[in-house]
Amino acid sequence: MSVTGVTGTATATASAFSKTLGKDDFIKLLLTELRYQDATNPMDDKDMIAQMAQFSSLEQTQNLNASIERLAVQMGLNTILSGVNLLGREITYDRGDGESTGIVTALKQLNGSYQLMVGDTDVLFSEIIEIG
Repeated sequence: MSVTGVTGTATATASAFSKTLGKDDFIKLLLTELRYQDATNPMDDKDMIAQMAQFSSLEQTQNLNASIERLAVQMGLNTILSGVNLLGREITYDRGDGESTGIVTALKQLNGSYQLMVGDTDVLFSEIIEIG
């Protein structure tokens, strides 16, 4: 048995495990821990506060992730709408080899970003200098 295989498996399992636990699971674990704790040796206040802080941190992280996802969707929609509004319009752009002018004929997505088609040329939004 190789040590690398065991470590890799443990890491993969821990990674999969951490992705499936949410705030509801955290509360269930905390309540179960409280329910079955030793009555003669209850949980320390500091431990309880630390666990509640972890729960709060987990919830804030999840809320932040949801906000970032909504922002990414909104940014994508704004880019699409901007591209659609440029269809049929003349733009001047610079791809590093001098300025060129042409009519926007299409909008396409390539490698996760939207690009305009001017003739046979892919033009990034950041390369646009002027919209005619």
